[in-house]
Amino acid sequence: MTDEELVAACRGAGRGRLDRICAATFAGLLAGVLSMVMAISFASLIFSGELAVFAPAGIGLVLYSAIAIGIVTALTSSFGGMMGIPQGIPAIIIGLIAANVFTGLPDGASRDEALASVLMAIACTSVLTGLSFLGMGRYRMSWIVRYIPYSVVGGFLAGTGWLLVTGAIRVMTGLTVGLDTISDLMGLQTQMQWVPGLLFGIGLFALRRRTDHFMIMPGALLAGTGLFYGVLLATGTSLGTAAASGWLLEPFEGTRLWVPLTTDTLAAANWELISDQVNGMLVVSAISVIALLLNATGVELATKSDIDLNRELECAGVANLVSGLGGGMVGFQAISLSLLTDRFGAGSRLTALIAAGVCGAALFVGGDLLTLFPKFILGGVLMALGIGLLFEWLIESWPTHSRLDHLAVITIVIVIATVGLLEGIAVGVTLAVFLLAVDLSRVDAVKHTLSGSDHTSHVERSHDQRYYLKQQGERIYLLELQGFIFFGTANTLVEQMRERCDNPNQTRVEFAILDFRRVIGIDSSAVLSLKRLQQLMRARRITLIFTNLAEKAIWKLRGHSLLDSTNVDPLLFDDLEQGLEWCEERLLAQMPHAGEKANVAPLGDLGSLLAKGEPGAEIWQYLERQELSASQTLIAEGTPPMDMYFVQSGQVSVYLQLPEGRTLRIRRMNAGTVVGEIGVYLDIARTATVIAEEPTVVYRLSRDALNAMEREVPAVASAFHRAMVCIQGERLASLNSLIRALLR
Repeated sequence: MTDEELVAACRGAGRGRLDRICAATFAGLLAGVLSMVMAISFASLIFSGELAVFAPAGIGLVLYSAIAIGIVTALTSSFGGMMGIPQGIPAIIIGLIAANVFTGLPDGASRDEALASVLMAIACTSVLTGLSFLGMGRYRMSWIVRYIPYSVVGGFLAGTGWLLVTGAIRVMTGLTVGLDTISDLMGLQTQMQWVPGLLFGIGLFALRRRTDHFMIMPGALLAGTGLFYGVLLATGTSLGTAAASGWLLEPFEGTRLWVPLTTDTLAAANWELISDQVNGMLVVSAISVIALLLNATGVELATKSDIDLNRELECAGVANLVSGLGGGMVGFQAISLSLLTDRFGAGSRLTALIAAGVCGAALFVGGDLLTLFPKFILGGVLMALGIGLLFEWLIESWPTHSRLDHLAVITIVIVIATVGLLEGIAVGVTLAVFLLAVDLSRVDAVKHTLSGSDHTSHVERSHDQRYYLKQQGERIYLLELQGFIFFGTANTLVEQMRERCDNPNQTRVEFAILDFRRVIGIDSSAVLSLKRLQQLMRARRITLIFTNLAEKAIWKLRGHSLLDSTNVDPLLFDDLEQGLEWCEERLLAQMPHAGEKANVAPLGDLGSLLAKGEPGAEIWQYLERQELSASQTLIAEGTPPMDMYFVQSGQVSVYLQLPEGRTLRIRRMNAGTVVGEIGVYLDIARTATVIAEEPTVVYRLSRDALNAMEREVPAVASAFHRAMVCIQGERLASLNSLIRALLR
């Protein structure tokens, strides 16, 4: 890089840093003014009615809360642009707590006792909420919010947008939007207060949709403010007239608003009345935790950032402890201001610190200069942000989400707008549970529907037995279940079983197997459907079998008398292979005797080749008879492939060696089967261990003997190889049949 390029790069970096500082400053000043306005609104909400006499102190404590919560959030949040302020949701309940304490004071209580009791009740609420935040964050319990579905989060964000729009109108007019205030809002004088803010908000929203340049917001604010004062100058309207008309912020009373807690405050407070409000304080803590997690998740989604929710809980915990110990109220991360600073292009900690500084100036200086800021600008900014959230979650998300989810979002917004925020969230959770149940009922609880012909056990049987089981396998009906079984999916399962078992055009079912290996849980309501299934199977004399049932599921079924301690009906097996093997043994017990095998196809494989007196009897001179006792090892894993074995009687099992010394049986070989041939043909070391399960007789064919047979009697060797190909072909055909069944 040349010297000129280096200088240019440094200048570019300097300009970029300056741009970010300018954006952070503008965003911080604006957010600070908005924080101050909202803080004063919350103070007016809490200290209303009979408590209005303490309004100055109330404004002071809420402004102090804004400073404390804002600074702590700025310094400790996991998201650089996170803004923390006092919140309106807990303010409603805090107002009730304060009113209960005030009205519960005995007659003749002094003003100092009343103020001290109210302030200490608010401070205790903040401290308790802070401890709740800290506890949940320390024990990493933020995962709770991850289970809140899209419809609730989307409805909450869209509802927040609506509250921002109506809050903007309240900031500009002082009127709450409602059916009883429509006539007042439509008055000409009132329209002159909020219509300019609406137009400003729509224009700002449209500009932000077209470009993300960080100067859009400050440029719009300067232009709007300049236009406002230009109109005042052109019309000769004085500041006093503008303030009287509601176009400017009302002046603050006094220069020292905050009265910190002292030992005198502690002594003067009525602690008996305060202790009576513990239930209300716990409610504030609970709703604040939920609201914080929703706010943080909303910021995470809107800004596409990865926010550590546990750290946000701890951050809010420290902030509320600092606020409460200073006499402040509950507050936490604010979604509206956080999104404002992010969309301002100023998502940095400096923004939050500047905003806290603005609240500090209002607290300690009085904020007289802020009364020169036009209300319609403040309301217009809130309006733009609210319109943006409504557009994003009600219109823009329409093509990308299901109609039911979108209907749930709209319903939540309507409830929030007409009833309240908490009620909207409650309705959203209820709808989410309902939609989840609907969605789960649409998911087929049966992953695979198989028969004994499609899926056999891991028992290697003789050709005759394999052929018989293939022909009679439809008498075994197997359903592999999946997911969570509840009343919706369980009822569908029962009807499917009924339809199959009552179908006269199919082979009669004698054994019905339900495999629960992929089932993650069973609802209590589903047990009733399984009870019906048990009754249906008994009436049809069909043996019902459950496999792979978890211990918790077994306990639940026994608790509803579906299972008894004998496990006779239905039968229980640890895994599917055991259940299939049991059914196959029952079918084989019905297999015709050797003299009655007229319908059984000729073996045409190794069995006929090994029969003495038949063509190919020369093979016997190459075989070595061996007798094995129970538990004797025939083949050891990892040994060279020197021979293969033909099981004449008894049975052997194939085991895999697992970590930590455990073993897994993968196959059982009965009389008439061959084992070890793969290693001989492929010349690979033994991949498993073969052990005799009972006294067993096998015939050994070594590799040397096989080579000798190929040299000495090539015709017999050729027939032997063809027979081995047939055996492997049968295994492959069985596997292909299972794959086709699984893909149905």
